[in-house]
Amino acid sequence: MPPRLPPAPPTAAPTALELQRITPTIGVWRAGAHSPQLPSRRGKNLGRAYVTGNEPVTVRLQFDPLARGKVVLVREGSGAIVDPPTGILHVGPTGECVVTVRLVENLAHGHISFYCEGLTTTLPLSRASLASVTAKETAGAAQ
Repeated sequence: MPPRLPPAPPTAAPTALELQRITPTIGVWRAGAHSPQLPSRRGKNLGRAYVTGNEPVTVRLQFDPLARGKVVLVREGSGAIVDPPTGILHVGPTGECVVTVRLVENLAHGHISFYCEGLTTTLPLSRASLASVTAKETAGAAQ
């Protein structure tokens, strides 16, 4: 069972600088890809990332390096599977966390959420053709 997200503590709202430190940039890597998909951010939500077949993708969260050591809770949404199962990540010394995700077989959509110090980031995932996914990766490399 995935870990429950803790309630927000009754403390002062995070400053803009603190929010920036705990807001990850997300890259979605497919095996054999030369570049990641870089879903655009809309507030706490991200644009959709695409996967092919039942192949897992590697989701790389890049935080500000000053966020090193912070705890990131991982929550599988409907249709998504974290493999191997993990509910907790720690931001590494360079600000990076990595998790492997795949969609449930025969489901076209799913999502995964990441929670760090009061901020939840949700990444929607959809199954698509290899040509579509490759086009998204190419678009990400051009940014």
